[in-house]
Amino acid sequence: MIPRIFLYLVLLTLFLTQTLRAQITQNTEKLNRWQEKYEAGIPRLSVATLPVYNVDHGFALSAATGVSFKTRRNNNYLSHSFLPLAFTTNFKDKHAFAGRLTSYWFDDILKLDVYGGLQNRRENYWGIGMEAAKKIDKRDNSTEYHKNWTKGQVDLLVKLYRTIYGGVVFSYNAMHATDLPPKLIEDPFIFNQGSTITNAGFGFSLKIEPGFFESPFLKNALLEVSYLNFSEKRNSDFSYQKYYINYRHAMRAEIFSGAFSWQVVNEINTGEVPWSDMASLGGEQGVWGIPEGKYRDKSMSRMFIEYAYIFGEGGNAFTNRHETFIQFGGGTTYGHSNNNQVIYNMAAGYRFLFQPSVKMQYIIGIADGYVGTYLGFLKSF
Repeated sequence: MIPRIFLYLVLLTLFLTQTLRAQITQNTEKLNRWQEKYEAGIPRLSVATLPVYNVDHGFALSAATGVSFKTRRNNNYLSHSFLPLAFTTNFKDKHAFAGRLTSYWFDDILKLDVYGGLQNRRENYWGIGMEAAKKIDKRDNSTEYHKNWTKGQVDLLVKLYRTIYGGVVFSYNAMHATDLPPKLIEDPFIFNQGSTITNAGFGFSLKIEPGFFESPFLKNALLEVSYLNFSEKRNSDFSYQKYYINYRHAMRAEIFSGAFSWQVVNEINTGEVPWSDMASLGGEQGVWGIPEGKYRDKSMSRMFIEYAYIFGEGGNAFTNRHETFIQFGGGTTYGHSNNNQVIYNMAAGYRFLFQPSVKMQYIIGIADGYVGTYLGFLKSF
């Protein structure tokens, strides 16, 4: 016998589906005006505010803002420059801010990627290595401290060929940890490296953006490779190297009225890596659900696969503004621990096309016995 709750969910899903389809149909004229503004190059601001819950912030309010503006003289399309901003606060002692500017200039010859992040909140320190984190019960707050963290990175890139960009990278990160409990004061990494750390790095980046490959299967592939060198000679507290590889791929699934996508990320650090800038899993770094930085080590690998169902007909990006999606993935850290394992996670959520190629997403993630929700903007292909 079919459970009643299942029938209710099916009916609710059908109702929401039909409601969304009706909304898309009724708003055709409005969407046409939206497209005209987009093609005219008029700057556009989108704002979303929703409550969230995750281990990093508890019950909090999250606000996401996206700004698109024209930076190409001979082309009015706003997709050449986009600045998403996200702010989350519990109105007490946990606040976080992040923004990432992607901008093209001089007929797409120059590309500028700028990231900035601030965190001022209390959080747990789970140690270095997966073995250390596994030994601490998730309800244990004896390793909680106050984190004041800042990070900034600038990628200055030039077009090398078609959609291949290469150039230099400047990176800065700073950690000021206070209110350290006895366990953290005695931790070998914090004891030897300190609780106030500043690092500055310089390196190179290569990015192959969607559109380079003519094959229908590879046309929506993205590859990023970067190298950063942090040196005490450049006012860095520690000397270490950071290698980063990001491969993302998406393809339309006409049969299922949606899209499949997947992503593989690897971060490899060598040298005297400070505990504050080690590779980590959790939070908005991927593997949705677990606390940010719970699994921290020299290096990290993670991946996910996703299916997104896009509402509406015809494949028009201006009418198919709603989509739901589900992800399956996982990740691991390695370097100091000899007993590594993959942390699996599942995530689902809703996306709304606020602007051309810009989607607001609300995600619920489950991993390692944790549940969390997140709000942000996503720049699609």
